[in-house]
Amino acid sequence: MIYLLLIIGLAGLIKGADILISGSFFVANFFKIPKVIVGLTVVTIGTCLPEASISIIASLDKNTELAMNNILGANFFNFLVVIGTCAMIKNVSVTDKNILKRDFPFLILFYVLNCFFCFNSHIGKAEGILLFSLFVLYIISLIRYAVHNKVEEDEIPCSKGKFLLLKNILMIVIGGACVHFCGNIVVDNAEAIAKNLGINPIVVSFSLLSLGAGLPELITSIVALKKNQNEIILGNVLGSNIVNSSFVLGLCSFFNPISVDKKMFSNLVILLLSAVLVFVVLKQKGQVKRYQGIILLTIYFSYTLYLFFVS
Repeated sequence: MIYLLLIIGLAGLIKGADILISGSFFVANFFKIPKVIVGLTVVTIGTCLPEASISIIASLDKNTELAMNNILGANFFNFLVVIGTCAMIKNVSVTDKNILKRDFPFLILFYVLNCFFCFNSHIGKAEGILLFSLFVLYIISLIRYAVHNKVEEDEIPCSKGKFLLLKNILMIVIGGACVHFCGNIVVDNAEAIAKNLGINPIVVSFSLLSLGAGLPELITSIVALKKNQNEIILGNVLGSNIVNSSFVLGLCSFFNPISVDKKMFSNLVILLLSAVLVFVVLKQKGQVKRYQGIILLTIYFSYTLYLFFVS
């Protein structure tokens, strides 16, 4: 029963996030807020809303271990599995050089800070505020870039005006409520599964939770790959991991300080090294090839098995 509830909770999280983003787009369009700004803010946060809600709710419940492990599991899945799977299907190329000049350096910076904080075995309010502040700076840099590199967009006429506005505001409320409610279901049942199986919650985070919450990113990236939109793949992965490593972790540690063990630190180091590896490959070769995708997938599944057997 708890497995069924976990699946229902994950499905509800994904659907709730989808409803929330759809409503947000319409409201932004109604008030003539540029779509690119909405995409760089609302959607960047929205793509990782399922895993973010799990971590934030777990932190509010004072289960900071699950919160931290879920962030790590989501980042591992997004970076290693999504990029690795796409590269196995077709070489993933860099089409937007700003990914290497702006987004990758920001991601590596956040990983380095995460490692430094974890090395000190504690992530508290001060560290949380710093991470959140740097995330705001990142969003500001995206907005400034968008403003100075505008693309003319046709306005979509709003035929039914106020009725559609109210409808989409209601969608935002319903989507947010769904995310909150289903997030609680996922956290409660993930804890129950870990307890029943007698395994460390980190294994649940690295397998069940990261797979369920990361499926939207994986599916979106595969579809983008088939349409030759490589910038969406890398932007999707980098954006989600930046949000998780700064915005989500910052909020979680602000609500309840996180105590970090050696396993969490080693997880972050492996994630940092993987990010540097992909960055170097893209910088020198301009693409991630099939055999390199296999390497990324091997790292993920090997390390997940290792965590399972040592727990």
